Amino acid sequence: MTGLKWGEDNLYGCPLCRTCRFDNVCFNHSSQDVQFYVDDAQSPLFYEAANGEPHYEFPPDFINTGHLSMSPSPMDWAPKAVAGSIPEGAVFSDAPVVAYVSLNDAGFNFGHALFDFLFPVFNTLQLLDVYHPDFQLLLAKHQGKNPHLIELFIDPAEADRSMLPMISRRSILTLDSLAAQAAQAGSSGQADGGLTCFSSFVAGSGSLHTSMQRTRALPFREAAFANLGIVEDSQRSTPRITMLKKKGKRIPPTADFETLEGEAIATMSVKQQVGGSHINALPIQLEATSQTDTLLAFITLAAVEAMSRTDILIIADSPTSRWLQLEDMSQTHILVAPYSPISCLLQLEAMSRTDILITPCGGVGTVLTFLPVGATAIVMNYWHTTLQTSVQMERNYYWNLEYLDIQFFPVLAEDYELTTDRPRCEKGTDDPFLKGQKVLTV
Repeated sequence: MTGLKWGEDNLYGCPLCRTCRFDNVCFNHSSQDVQFYVDDAQSPLFYEAANGEPHYEFPPDFINTGHLSMSPSPMDWAPKAVAGSIPEGAVFSDAPVVAYVSLNDAGFNFGHALFDFLFPVFNTLQLLDVYHPDFQLLLAKHQGKNPHLIELFIDPAEADRSMLPMISRRSILTLDSLAAQAAQAGSSGQADGGLTCFSSFVAGSGSLHTSMQRTRALPFREAAFANLGIVEDSQRSTPRITMLKKKGKRIPPTADFETLEGEAIATMSVKQQVGGSHINALPIQLEATSQTDTLLAFITLAAVEAMSRTDILIIADSPTSRWLQLEDMSQTHILVAPYSPISCLLQLEAMSRTDILITPCGGVGTVLTFLPVGATAIVMNYWHTTLQTSVQMERNYYWNLEYLDIQFFPVLAEDYELTTDRPRCEKGTDDPFLKGQKVLTV
């Protein structure tokens, strides 16, 4: 057994923030225990780092398989020490390493699935120097009330939308599916179907996202690109600006809401930054020629003056993907691509070819993680009604994105004046940082 203690006592309410690797352990499908085999039961399993106190059993709260800032927390777990050796004929997983992790209820958008699940899993393996793209993700008890959230981004029905291939080539295993595999092997007489053994078993991801120390983000980006087979074009000479369009707001799911007013807000806000009062604050309707012309003029003002040729990508909810080119602006192109059905691979490829990203805050903007080294991201904030200030939403996630230039653009209350959806998007939230507050979001 080896591991690290990555937090101080009582940090984030977790007295024992441990991440551990156990070698040659077995999962007992009857007792649901992970069995840790020891030669001598009289020898200590481990010693407390603070006072040297020996432990001959694992305490039940030895490891937290969940995320420390999610509720409920912690998700207590511990292996069971068993005297002796692994039984003959036990089924051994062919995975080089297994990560035993609880999914949480935060996986409802791209950003939370990325930073509150995939990053912690990857960082756990990376810090222990056991990461392998063929590792097996094994789900522990769900942390929260909705285990089906995994079907949105981590393990959706549409395989090309799954975010899991960023870090693993294998499909997710649950304890039930693991038991079924072992039972099948047992019924065929190949092995003892009551156990599944692992050469390397890791648990204790906690909240090792990029706001924690020793969790640089660049290795994650590099692993995602390698696993998805994305080859970056180092010879690309044409600068590209990408603008993300967000459709919808943080409103109750029962509300009837479908509007493009948020795009008008984005257009106005960035227009105020770059100047040019002659630009109309119109929603971005890419099918309409006049509004497309407006968008072209707007983007040209926002582009860096030194760029003799600006290649602009807009990811939007357009039903078509096509190139548009105006005769009087032959140097400027717009690629219109559908956002909703876009695959995980295409999203990362789009970011790999982007030099400047303009994006709303929220989950949609966290794809900036995959921008090239040295790229710039302009993230639009949201207006906090109670505090009467412009607030950044994901800054804690972006602290350790050490390879990017991230700028935050303030959004003011007057930016919402032309909208009609304010009563519905201004609402209370149970977020621990905004509890009881009302917010306006772009």
